[in-house]
Amino acid sequence: MSFAETVANLPSGGSIDLGLCRAAIKGLAEEVNDEVLGQPNMVRRIVQAALLNGHVLLEAIPGEGKTTCAKEFARRCGSFMSRIQIMPDMMPSELIGRRVLFLHKSKQELKWVHGPIFAPVVLADEINRASPRLQAALLEAMQERQVSRIDQERSEEEGYRPETVYLPRHRRDLEGLFEQAEPRACFGILIPDPDDSNRVPFTVIATQNPIEMEGTYPLSEAQTDRFMFKVVVDPVEATYHKAILKKNLQPEGRTPSSPTPCDDIPLWLRTACLFEYVRNELLVKQGGMLDSFMSDKPGLLERISMVLTLSHFQGDGNAPAGGFQRRLDALTKSWAASAAAGSSGPLVNPVLCKPHFNFVESGSSARGLIDWCRAACGEAFLEGDDQLERKHFRAVATDVLRHRIRLSPQARADHITVEGFIQELMELLPESANASVEDRRTEQIRYV
Repeated sequence: MSFAETVANLPSGGSIDLGLCRAAIKGLAEEVNDEVLGQPNMVRRIVQAALLNGHVLLEAIPGEGKTTCAKEFARRCGSFMSRIQIMPDMMPSELIGRRVLFLHKSKQELKWVHGPIFAPVVLADEINRASPRLQAALLEAMQERQVSRIDQERSEEEGYRPETVYLPRHRRDLEGLFEQAEPRACFGILIPDPDDSNRVPFTVIATQNPIEMEGTYPLSEAQTDRFMFKVVVDPVEATYHKAILKKNLQPEGRTPSSPTPCDDIPLWLRTACLFEYVRNELLVKQGGMLDSFMSDKPGLLERISMVLTLSHFQGDGNAPAGGFQRRLDALTKSWAASAAAGSSGPLVNPVLCKPHFNFVESGSSARGLIDWCRAACGEAFLEGDDQLERKHFRAVATDVLRHRIRLSPQARADHITVEGFIQELMELLPESANASVEDRRTEQIRYV
């Protein structure tokens, strides 16, 4: 049974079992994997980013299936995908939209034409070719899920009112549903209002080429920090070459799209409501996965805090270490005050002695903590686990943190990589047989 048929058969009137949601979303990932062979990690991160209302940055040489993966994901979800082929001379109006002069029956009229940013799934191809001006326009849409237009109406109280990034035809779908009966619900989730920017189904899948640097602009820290994941896509393994040749040189023909469900709720809206229902169950609901993690596992949470704190440590002595030392001392004292008698924790000093800390320029922000915990919740959900464990944080750590930690240029000469630095930080989250028991209590982290 396809993803569209599975979603159509789910009970849409009220709450549903998370197991059914998990089976449907994993089925979606499997369908995309059948089209994009040999890239399961890329597919998994794209599905997780859309599920958690995040964005993903893909880095790979051309031809590794990045565009195909985004197109197949959007098609399977029933969503429209907009592809933006970014060039250095591209203007923000080509992204957001512009006013165009139309001639109709000998009358001239200025109308607003929406740009390609108005879509539930946006593929920003070669994003590192975007000029700083274009990056700024994209940044607002990624962070706020809305676009500021110069021609919008202005009220004295609110000023200019931005427009959410709903696709215009999707707005018409929602307005039609509101006209029939209000409020409408799907999976117990009210149909989102087109002007509610907090509930806009919007995912940016950006790509960049790590080899060709001509005509490119380095992404700013503010831009890269808005991506939940940065995935470095490795070349496809040789075991998949025969299957790739057969699929592309001897195609069997594409299966026609599944019919619209029996009611009037389109597939894209069902998918958006399904994702929002899962997010609420994992992140928002009292007693959910994230809530229980923060209340029942202080030891694990404090280890996560220590990892992010140590990502700012600069061992060469050139950085203002006073602020870092104060944060580390305060964190250590708070743990020692609440530690169980005789409990032991990881030794911080051996980790700081690693050579990687001599090349740190900046560490992860607080948004990195938020995205790391959200990504771990998504990983635990797809794995079928009810509680957050160390293995979930370790599984997503590299993709969540690699673009938030900056090393000095000297690191490359000394063969020090961000991925290696993250693995050194993961010594504070060791894989242990009794880790689940150990994380149930607050532990004392000894700084010796």
